[in-house]
Amino acid sequence: MKHSDGWQNTTYEDPNRYEKPVTNSINKTVNRYTDWQVSQHIDYQATQTLSLYADGSFYRKRVYRPCGIPDYKTYDFLYRNASASTGGKMKLKNNNSITADIHYDSHAYYYAYTHETWDKEYDDNGKEISFPYSPGDKGLQSDQSRLLIQTKGIFNLPYFNRLSAGVDMEINWLDAPRRLDEKNVSDNTGSFYLQDEWSPFSQLNITAGARLTLNNNFGMRATPKVSALYKLGDFNLRATYSEGFKTPTLKELHYRYIRQMSLVILNLGNKDLEPQTSRYVSGGVEYNGTDFSISATGYCNWLDHMITLVTIPTSQAPGDLVVTYDPARVRQYQNMDDARTCGIDINAKWMPFKTLTLAGGYSYLDTEANQYDEEDEVMKHIVIDGMAHHRGTVSAVWNYDRKNSNYRLSVGLYGRFQSKRYYQDDGNGKSYHLWRLNTRHQFNLGKQWDAEINAGIDNILNYYETTYHGLNYGTNTAGRTFYVSLMVQFGQKKRKTT
Repeated sequence: MKHSDGWQNTTYEDPNRYEKPVTNSINKTVNRYTDWQVSQHIDYQATQTLSLYADGSFYRKRVYRPCGIPDYKTYDFLYRNASASTGGKMKLKNNNSITADIHYDSHAYYYAYTHETWDKEYDDNGKEISFPYSPGDKGLQSDQSRLLIQTKGIFNLPYFNRLSAGVDMEINWLDAPRRLDEKNVSDNTGSFYLQDEWSPFSQLNITAGARLTLNNNFGMRATPKVSALYKLGDFNLRATYSEGFKTPTLKELHYRYIRQMSLVILNLGNKDLEPQTSRYVSGGVEYNGTDFSISATGYCNWLDHMITLVTIPTSQAPGDLVVTYDPARVRQYQNMDDARTCGIDINAKWMPFKTLTLAGGYSYLDTEANQYDEEDEVMKHIVIDGMAHHRGTVSAVWNYDRKNSNYRLSVGLYGRFQSKRYYQDDGNGKSYHLWRLNTRHQFNLGKQWDAEINAGIDNILNYYETTYHGLNYGTNTAGRTFYVSLMVQFGQKKRKTT
């Protein structure tokens, strides 16, 4: 079990609702919260060939929102998450195996009322429906559950073939009394896949496969994939082609919620959404030397009916919702006519000395999306929210490890940067670069005890956003942070028995 009770120096971001933060005299956001989690994992070796496992967890978090100047918040945010899993693996002859897993999780989100609150809505005829909440009451906003069942077999076949086959079943439920037109909604998706890895000789590997997906709301679709790897000394050459099929989520289809910051934004689901399909191609080259390695990969993804959130005229929103919420802007999930994303990823690592490792990565991304505007009868270019052309990371890590010593030291300097992020509304997110210094101290305290201490400074240059609250941020870092953590491990080494 772990528990925390502290002050969170950033605005708590709920994916379903945004509120103005409580601010202190120095104009920094301060939210008090408590959270705790209980989890357990059990492994059981039933036989030499059969292993089983089970695990579960429960998580609760409450964000306290004071009721007073400048904002009168009459309820807190309450989150309850739970999950449970079980499964096993059967080892067969010739290194073949069969695995089976069952996983269930639930994510619930409530308003925990601290003061008497009158809530109201309007029916289709414009009649007001009002009802009260008292302190101590909880109002369910959304409860999303998922059941995932998976089975998979791996079989080594003659002529250098390795076959993978599996069946997946996923069932989703969504209960949101105030945010759905229906009482609750659900969907289920089943899929069957086959994949064969063929290595006719040691330098070449070809992987080909296909997945057949069946959704109860959107029918059936087959998607193929093929990739190749060719080894040429210290170089690896890679190429991939694949197709994708993505059905809309329950929230994209049915869910509605309010973003309430500097202005009220109504976000709507769309029952008329179509599945998203894609064609993806990539190619890359890698060099793996003794002290230096580098890789470069270029890719392009063409999407049809891409699902994204776009701003629509208020006149196109349901009239009862406009009357109820009086939004300044309305956004809805819609399909793009077509979209494209292309980019390149470069990663490199160099060890000039045995104790020093230098690494860096860079990504370039370019996107384009088009949608036909039926009102203006023209094709319009749509910005894909959150897109940034340039991203990168750098690091330098020095390790100190003496022979016959029970102490090891690692000192690392890490940096990441990002260019401007583009959005459809409210301006773009700023570019930034952040730096972190971390020291790791590892102690061998005996045959059964080990300890590790991590201490350092995050965001060394104390960068934080000064953008007006409610607009788009490049990053939500709270500024310079000093941290320290301690981890102690205790274990009894396994002994062989004869």
